[in-house]
Amino acid sequence: EEIPFPDNSDAASSRTAVSIDSVPQPVMAISGSVGDKKDIYVDNDIEIKNFVQKSATLYATGTYCYVWIIDDYYDKIASEEKVNKAVAEKFRDKFDAMYPYITSVFGTESDELINYDARGNSENVFLDMDSYSDTGKKINIVIYDIGNDYNSSTECGVLGYFYSKDYYYSAQNRSDLVGKSNHGKYFYVDSVYANKSIDTLISTLAHEFQHMINFNQKNIKNLKTAIRNNLNEYEIPDTNFNEMLSMLCEDMMQDYLGLNDEHSPLNRIQAFNIYYMYSGIREYLEKNSALSYSTAYAFGSWLCRQYGGAELIKAISTSSYVDNEALYKAVNSVNGTNKTFDDLFEEFLLAVTGLSSSYNTK
Repeated sequence: EEIPFPDNSDAASSRTAVSIDSVPQPVMAISGSVGDKKDIYVDNDIEIKNFVQKSATLYATGTYCYVWIIDDYYDKIASEEKVNKAVAEKFRDKFDAMYPYITSVFGTESDELINYDARGNSENVFLDMDSYSDTGKKINIVIYDIGNDYNSSTECGVLGYFYSKDYYYSAQNRSDLVGKSNHGKYFYVDSVYANKSIDTLISTLAHEFQHMINFNQKNIKNLKTAIRNNLNEYEIPDTNFNEMLSMLCEDMMQDYLGLNDEHSPLNRIQAFNIYYMYSGIREYLEKNSALSYSTAYAFGSWLCRQYGGAELIKAISTSSYVDNEALYKAVNSVNGTNKTFDDLFEEFLLAVTGLSSSYNTK
């Protein structure tokens, strides 16, 4: 799940005002050694709206990531909401394995923070993480009880998430979400699920990594273009588009990570077969997102299998286009066709109803 940042609405065709002189002082980096400690902002309620700093310890260091356990949720014997070093090491190994494959298709995440204190067209908008993040360019995986709501009979419904607030930097003492930024690349994963179904969380890491990459490929790159061209607005993708790509990322990584269908987005096809009429392929239902996930995945998985696989996904992900425009333009650029989004929608409907066994070449 990607938690939407308030300044970046996830409404379809949404646009965000460019609000961007001061340069903060560089920070001191951690050593990157197992046993390092730091305070990390984590959510403290099931709505993931209130954040508090909690002490965390570094239990695994990889080529691309650090894996932290919030101290309240560590135990030598992993059980219930407590995890141990072995869990952290498994996350490290799996993430290091998937990183080069995912970035070769979807593009890379940003190595820069957005300076929230800057104003106007300024070269000070973007700050290099090596100087302004105490964890540098490493991705941080933080393990704890998401929502702070675990007991023996219940568990938080959120497996993990990426929150773009951590890409914002302010040297001011702020009480808003920017003031709760961890200033770096962060994923948050639930300790209960880490014990109950770690393979599901491994797939979730792939899912959340796409969200982080998408934030760079669409939001940050389009913001840079807006600043460079003195524009007041820039386009960002809607939730449905973003979630579709994240599920395709899980899909692509399933066999490589050795995950069965239960721990992959393929388990959403059954819901699509039963409830497809309740959510459109480019619709996101806030109150019943599971249905939107199923239709978005069904359409996305069909599209990439018909029109170019990894090459198509790369064209969708790394272009400056978003939403429907990104989809049909990528299909046309990869396949030399001249299709509209409606053409693709029609072909998908014919395919899932069994009226057509292959796509047209209009």
